[in-house]
Amino acid sequence: MLFVRTKNYDLLSGVLLAVTGCEAMFANLGQFNAASIRLSFCVLAYPALILAYLGQGARLIHDGEAAFDNIFYRTIPGPVDGALYWIMFIFAVLATLIASQAMITATFSLTQQVINLKSLPPIRMVHTSETIQGQVYVPAVNWILMIITIILVAAFDNLSNLTNAYGFAVATVMLSTTGLLAIQMFFVKKWPIVVPLLFFLVWGFLDALFWGASLKKVPHGAWVPLMMGCILEGIMVLWTWGKRLEDKFDGKNRMNLRHFIGVNPSSGKSSRHQSGFSTPIQVVEDEELEPPQSFFFVEKSGSHDCDAPPTDTAITVRKDLARIPVCALFYKIAQGQGVPHTFVGFTRQWPALPRVVIFLSVCVVSVARVAPEDRYIVNKARSLEGLYGVTYYIGFREDFDVKPVSNQRQVDEVVKKIVQLERAVNPNAGPIVEEIRAVSKDATHVAPHYHVMAKPVHTGFAAPVLNYLRKFFIEDLYRRLATMFPETANWLTSSDK
Repeated sequence: MLFVRTKNYDLLSGVLLAVTGCEAMFANLGQFNAASIRLSFCVLAYPALILAYLGQGARLIHDGEAAFDNIFYRTIPGPVDGALYWIMFIFAVLATLIASQAMITATFSLTQQVINLKSLPPIRMVHTSETIQGQVYVPAVNWILMIITIILVAAFDNLSNLTNAYGFAVATVMLSTTGLLAIQMFFVKKWPIVVPLLFFLVWGFLDALFWGASLKKVPHGAWVPLMMGCILEGIMVLWTWGKRLEDKFDGKNRMNLRHFIGVNPSSGKSSRHQSGFSTPIQVVEDEELEPPQSFFFVEKSGSHDCDAPPTDTAITVRKDLARIPVCALFYKIAQGQGVPHTFVGFTRQWPALPRVVIFLSVCVVSVARVAPEDRYIVNKARSLEGLYGVTYYIGFREDFDVKPVSNQRQVDEVVKKIVQLERAVNPNAGPIVEEIRAVSKDATHVAPHYHVMAKPVHTGFAAPVLNYLRKFFIEDLYRRLATMFPETANWLTSSDK
């Protein structure tokens, strides 16, 4: 109503500051459930806000421009240096600390979620709760927040400019949140298109009014959050782009075992083990001990699709694979069917097959600790002897080291499950069990690594510029960031770190 009466659009940027207080309060309550938010807001927070704003309005009516310099403290009854004044001063300081703590914890939570979405480099996170996975402490983000806060306080000599920066940041968050909610209504909730459109037209119009008023403050301090947001957005877009290229490459280069490794007919019958994930150990009918199998590798195939067999016209040569007495663990980071591309590349580069091959998938569950008996699910390859798929379930507060001592302890636990599986499949598998134990005393760990390169594009006269930019962002920036922040970075120490 004030805007309609005065026709002064800039006043909305000042009115926005009252809304930002409510927005910050809801951000602080976001760690609780819906019932506690409604109860605390309706019973305590909302009445307190109404009384505070009514009191400040009454002070403005009574004192006029004399109260403009500090309306909050002038609203306090009694003298300036009275007891009530200092009590309110202490409460204001405590409220500032609470608000800053709410912002810090919210930043930690958002950082964790963005990393899980593969839109930020994986950095060290420390879980601080035994029951809630989302309560984390991110040391790097904590230090960055401290440095930025000190710089902003030192750089902004004008309090109005700092207020403009804060108002523009909150107005942008409100407008973008409204747009994302409208998108969520249509694509996630599957509501009719009319509902999100009406929602965005009504609430988006109100948010856009405040955002437009705060946008005029960009030359007066609001450029700081705009610049910081653009930098963060650029990093997130670059990392998402690079990870999508890696996942696309991984998906295209995953193959089914039977499509690039074959069994020589003279090496005995193939196993008939049923694969699945219903129980920790897959038990099948007893079989007699078979002679060792010999394998060959298909040098080239017509398709890298894990479900499509290679065409005969695309096969060029078959290489015999020597069976070497070692144990190798190939880690599966990305989701999807088929064996990791690291195993395909291993057998292609070195025509050899380890005696024990373990495809290990690490799954972090939403509980703090996982019982030892539920930690591993072991599956045996249906037709290839000595190849196993293992899913390793780990709690979000448990240790997962890839250091030599911890590695061997983990391998020993997996081998125990494999031995149980072999004995359940074949009671006469004594020699096989002894061989597995012997070669598993010193295991080799193979984790996927990507060397991303920019693919040239041909788009006419703009091709040289686009190719230069693609090479700069992918090879010069993303590749170096990916080297500094590998996807297995949190495996180097405990999962807390």
